[in-house]
Amino acid sequence: AGKGADVRQSALILLLEAAGAVGHDADGGGMRPWLRGQRAGGRPVVTLVPGSDLIFRRVSLPGKYSRQAAAALPYLLEEQIASDVDELHLVVLAHQGNDVDLMAVDKAKMQEWLAWLQQAGLKTLQLLPDVLALPPATEGWSALQLGAEWLIRQGPVQGIVADEPLLAMLLAAQLEPVTLYSHT
Repeated sequence: AGKGADVRQSALILLLEAAGAVGHDADGGGMRPWLRGQRAGGRPVVTLVPGSDLIFRRVSLPGKYSRQAAAALPYLLEEQIASDVDELHLVVLAHQGNDVDLMAVDKAKMQEWLAWLQQAGLKTLQLLPDVLALPPATEGWSALQLGAEWLIRQGPVQGIVADEPLLAMLLAAQLEPVTLYSHT
């Protein structure tokens, strides 16, 4: 196996919560000792970022996906959301034909996460939406309840974080009944 395979097998996983990094004191007192880089042993970290801070959308391009067409993605997304797209970092998660699956995060929020990780002395291998860390369901949606919230993976590159009333509304709005596969 190559060196890349060894890195992936030994990577640590760190969950960032919407209110702050797990292990980060809410009063700003700094990182708890177990989160500091020396505890990671120099290994890279896969950081799960809160789906509640992310926007997942599918947009349709006028033509097939290309570098030139990708320049239009912020404007197509702007039609669907109430945020200033200039303040968002966009990631193309998948594309097929004219359809492009996007994820967007506020640039300032992403910089805050990266600063927390740097302050802790952690080397980030990847920022991964927590909802996409759930195993994909063959049919239906994967779900994990964390406190009062549900992490829902709706497909290969789609997910949402919802409380129970919102989850009930989402399920009721589906044209076909959806099976939830709970990993709680």
